[in-house]
Amino acid sequence: MQIIHCRSFLQKFRGLMFARRRPAVYYLFHGEKCLHSFFMRYPLYVIVADKQQRILDKFILPPWQISKYYRKAFYILETTNQQFWRKQRKYLRI
Repeated sequence: MQIIHCRSFLQKFRGLMFARRRPAVYYLFHGEKCLHSFFMRYPLYVIVADKQQRILDKFILPPWQISKYYRKAFYILETTNQQFWRKQRKYLRI
């Protein structure tokens, strides 16, 4: 499992946009409150967590959509791995 910590503007901007295949990688965005799936060809499995890594929400974001704004969010994990996404329950375990 490869986790890419996205802290800089360029890392956050790129994410999984324009990826033709579903890479086996996890993008962890620090300090973000929402995200989008513009220019995506497949759905994203998203986990939103607070500073203590408590999961606030889990959802599937279809291509060309914007997620809702999470005021208490600190971490947003986006992945294409549905099995990992399903296993996460109360705390984000990475």
